[in-house]
Amino acid sequence: MHPSLLRTEYVWDGFTLLVLLEDYSSQGNFLLVPHSGNQNERFDEVMIARNHFMSQSGQPEWSHFCNKCCRVWPGQNGEQPSV
Repeated sequence: MHPSLLRTEYVWDGFTLLVLLEDYSSQGNFLLVPHSGNQNERFDEVMIARNHFMSQSGQPEWSHFCNKCCRVWPGQNGEQPSV
């Protein structure tokens, strides 16, 4: 392939497709996208759904609590702050 044929849009589309395929496959689902329409809009609906899932409970560590991520300083008189 001639270097000028590899465009940013192709790399972005390939990366997006790979991530979505791996994500849907890991959940035991099939990736379904429209076969028509603008290429830059074909993955919008499934990407929005994936982002919504990831922002909720899609990340295994989303509800963890550790001393590296969270620090609590006692109040002025040693009382526990409200969380």
